[in-house]
Amino acid sequence: MDRVESSGFLLLTVVGLAACEPPPVPATIEIGPGIGRADAVGATVQFTARVLDNRGDPISGAEVEWWVRGRGVATISASGLATIVGPGQTDIGADYESVTGHATLIVELRVAGVKIVSGDGQTGPALRALADRPTIFVHGRNGTSVADAEVEFEPSDNGAALPSKTTTDSDGEASTSWILGLPTGTQTLRAHVDSYAIDFTATATHAPLSIPSALLSRGRLTVPYRVTIEARGGSRPLFWSIESGSLPAGLVLDSAGVIAGTPTGIDETTFRVHVRDATGNEASREMEIRVCEAPLRIVPGDVIVDHPVGISPCPPFLPAGEEGDRYRIAVVRTDVVEDAARVSVVVKVERADSGTSRELLSANARPSRPAPRLSPALSAGLRIADESSRMHARLLADAERLIRELGTGAVLPDRRSEVSRSPPTIPMRQDPPPDRRVFRPYLDYRESCEDPPPARKPAYLVAYNDHLAIYQDSVQQGLDPIRAADARQVLDYYEDYGAETIDEYFGAVPDINGDGRVNVFVSPVVPEWVAAFVWAGDFLSTEECSWSNEMELVYYNEILFDLLENAPDSGHYQALPTMVHEVKHLGSLYIRTRLGAYHPSWIEEGTAEIAAEMSSRLAMEAVGGVARGARLDRDAYPPREGTIITPENYGVLLRLARTTHSYSGVLNSISVNPTEQHT
Repeated sequence: MDRVESSGFLLLTVVGLAACEPPPVPATIEIGPGIGRADAVGATVQFTARVLDNRGDPISGAEVEWWVRGRGVATISASGLATIVGPGQTDIGADYESVTGHATLIVELRVAGVKIVSGDGQTGPALRALADRPTIFVHGRNGTSVADAEVEFEPSDNGAALPSKTTTDSDGEASTSWILGLPTGTQTLRAHVDSYAIDFTATATHAPLSIPSALLSRGRLTVPYRVTIEARGGSRPLFWSIESGSLPAGLVLDSAGVIAGTPTGIDETTFRVHVRDATGNEASREMEIRVCEAPLRIVPGDVIVDHPVGISPCPPFLPAGEEGDRYRIAVVRTDVVEDAARVSVVVKVERADSGTSRELLSANARPSRPAPRLSPALSAGLRIADESSRMHARLLADAERLIRELGTGAVLPDRRSEVSRSPPTIPMRQDPPPDRRVFRPYLDYRESCEDPPPARKPAYLVAYNDHLAIYQDSVQQGLDPIRAADARQVLDYYEDYGAETIDEYFGAVPDINGDGRVNVFVSPVVPEWVAAFVWAGDFLSTEECSWSNEMELVYYNEILFDLLENAPDSGHYQALPTMVHEVKHLGSLYIRTRLGAYHPSWIEEGTAEIAAEMSSRLAMEAVGGVARGARLDRDAYPPREGTIITPENYGVLLRLARTTHSYSGVLNSISVNPTEQHT
């Protein structure tokens, strides 16, 4: 009995304590999944929520209120079902009393197909852009548009797509300008999006008759001259004539387009040529031929001292002489007048059997030997490199004079660190870069910064990567477009070997306009036989120099891309290391421009040559296992289909060719004294 009463009392006590316990207090809300994902408009993602108290126990029957941040990505129902309305990332939330839980919803629309919108089935002349831009529509699984999808356009038959890579707009559309290739008949343009592709077709008719280039090699008084003018398009045969003006005395143009003869006077003549094809189509273009002085007349024992005025377009021309003749040349700065160096060129010729020659042979303990015979690709590359070096030296002197006039305060700051803070006045990097840019072409230092500035020239994007964006002058592109494949080969070489070389040996490239890339302007303003150049005036503010492009800009010769197109057969890969050479100039010239003190040209040009060679050494190491610092012997250049030249080793071979060409004969010597510090 006592036991029963005691048990009843305990039961009542426990029940009473339970009845007095306070209700649970919500502390957190768990949402699942924590990160929801979807890939199509209209798709749904179910979210669930658990409300937990401060002891981590779920609160039974707690009903949350769902919400989504904004309405651009998804909507959400009272039960937590999210319905996708667009791409992006957003917060999903659930509220219960004063507690909120959070989850993330990520929507990356998946491409489910592509359709042609317009631009299919056109007809147009070869080497010209079609009237209607080919346009595609990229859609998801349920037919809705997919924005920001990467699209690549790939034309056939040496055609070009500008741009070749782009992204879809907010309506899911992307377009390009299609320039047809040379063959007549059906051509295709394939648009790639993820694993999907679709083809446009077009019919190419005969290209219109045109004269693509006004470049003619210079002539020499008393030296036979022969040049064939190039024409494109039209129907053969072609008939040529002089429309206005006249050729230099001693030269004639035949009906086949060949200018030949022996100049009889020093001249610089402008004339206009006319060409007519078999069907009556016509084209004309203004051209110019410069006739320079005759080769120097010099016999063994003679000494000639020449005092060129400024940078002459006609350097001294030495005759071949007789067997055994050897030249000794010295270029010496004799004095300085008004901060300009006066240079004397001293030329002496000797016979190999003279006493002086025998002494030199004995001192050098090796016989004289002629310059080695080079392949056409290296011979042409050597001339282009030499002409480019001469122009670079002139530009360096011009830049030094310009900075003396304007002061270093005219130089724009390097904005690499500022862009990361994203101030509103600084443009941010665009991906992809603009399809179209306008550039002020470099003309001549003597006119630089004098108002009015030259008219801006439109240029269109050919190809780009994270380091460079290559544009081509619009007029030149209409006549002779560079292939996107060749531009991409230059970009790939720089990305794989050039960028690492610049970073490791020369430091970062400046970014004064905040676009994150070096712009490359393929333009007809680059002179004949000059590969490329950098003009320091583009580093200046337009307030101080209205001619400035206010960016890191490399001017590039279109011819290098033409040569690259045939490089698998010719071996002419000069376009690849040249880009590294020029980007090195960008970095060092910018630094020296800000300091207002330039290196001598032999240092500036020499270090750029080192950059090009080191990129080539890096490439050889990557593909052939030849260590970057290893001594190179014949085994480092295995034959490849009859040649030792490859895209990777061309930069090394060209520097070797320049060196051996300069020092191939012990009696041939070149001494340069550009400053007091260097001899």
